[in-house]
Formats: sequence, C-alpha cells, structure tokens
Amino acid sequence: MGFTLTVLTCEAGRTSGYLVQHHGRSILFDCGPGVIDALQQHIPLTRLDAVVITHSHADHCLDLTGLAYALRFPTPRDTSVPLWIPADMTGLLTRLDDQFGVPTLQAMRRPIHQAFQVNTLDLDTPTSVDLLGDLQLTARPALHAVPSAALRLTDGATTVAFSSDTGPTDTVTATAENTDLFVCEATYLQATDAELIGHGHLTAELAGQIADRANTRQLVLTHLSSPNSALQARADAGHTYTGKLDVATRGARYTT
Repeated sequence: MGFTLTVLTCEAGRTSGYLVQHHGRSILFDCGPGVIDALQQHIPLTRLDAVVITHSHADHCLDLTGLAYALRFPTPRDTSVPLWIPADMTGLLTRLDDQFGVPTLQAMRRPIHQAFQVNTLDLDTPTSVDLLGDLQLTARPALHAVPSAALRLTDGATTVAFSSDTGPTDTVTATAENTDLFVCEATYLQATDAELIGHGHLTAELAGQIADRANTRQLVLTHLSSPNSALQARADAGHTYTGKLDVATRGARYTT
C-alpha cells in the first residue's frame, strides 16, 4: 500500500483539507476553517510531518494561524513543521503574524514563522521538491483567481494528485497524468465562461474529462458548491470518465 488519503473537509467556499499518510508520515493538504479539529480526530498534532497549501483563499488556508497556535502553545514542538506554499503567499503569512502574534509570549510572537519552516513552490518552472525523504512533490499552475498550485505527490511507485481550485487547463491534466488517485474540484454542475475561465473552477463533467485524458486510475470529485449535487456530479463526470469514481465526503478514506 502506498498512500492513504482522508478527507477532512471538502466544501467549496467554506473549507478544504486533506490528510495524506504514507508509511507512518502525515501530511496536511490545505487548512481551511475547522480543519484542525477534523485533523485531530485522526492524528495528534505531534504526528504532523508537513503541510502544503494550494492557494491563498480563506477556505483553503484560514486555519493556518490556529494550527500555528496549537503547535506552539502551551508547549512548543521541538522542531518546526515544513510548510510549502505558492510563492505569492509569503506576504500573507507575514501579515497574519503581524496581526495575530502574541508579543507577551516568546513562543507566540510570530506564530506561523515559529511553528513552520516556510518553503515556496515555484509555479512558473515546475520542478520536483523533496517533501519528506523519498516523497517528491511537483506543483504546476492551476487556473484560478489567485496563484493556485495543482499538486502531484509520488514515492516513485504510487502517485496522488490534487487539482486545487482551477478552471480547465492543460497543466492540471499534466499533473494528473497516470496517477493512482486524482482529487479534482467539481464546484459546479453548470457554469458560465466567467465562472470557469474568468474566476477558475470546474464542472463535474469537465473534471471527468480531465481525469479521462490524464488516464488516472481513480477520480474523487471534491469542492462541490452544494452537497445535494453529489449524485448528479457523479453522473456528469461518468459521461467521459469510466474508471473508479467517487464524490468526497468528510471522513472518507482512500488507499492506493
């Protein structure tokens, strides 16, 4: 068995977060509102080995400060946690520390920069980075209102990919190519060009088309704007994608 992925939260415009585990190591992908509480239902925070954030929208990163607080108080962790972000988010992290640092506590004066070892993802020239030992992470630019990282994680034998928030773009297809598991946003059932291209999201049908072109072995639709659309989203994606298909729900678990 390669990876285990647990859906922590997955609602468009509200919150997103996923726990990926590999041979005893635990990686958090995105940290929207409520993700910390959901994460602690599966692992203690002392077992968190790395965090990766896809982009700067609140439903994907708002709980970063809360996570930093939890890692620093009341007893700071012995080592900082590697945090990978798109390069454009560095200023945001500084502003969050400026706003929410606690000057009366040495361990909390700059909580994010004290809790995390901050690393940046270069979306302009996608190259693999060493995430944790044998785990390689590659980021490519998704199509979204802010710089957004489509992510590919591999141990050399098994590969998991995330679309991040995106409109239709070849870079996301390349990220998902020949993956064992592809977690792809499917915000809408029907959408205008302004929603798909101008802002940058997908319909479930488009997600299915991307997964089909990428030849992924398993597609998990996520980031739906309404949970009531899950059955129709599955059907729409299934028009073109004939592999293993599911719609993410909180607590769902997938193995590769």
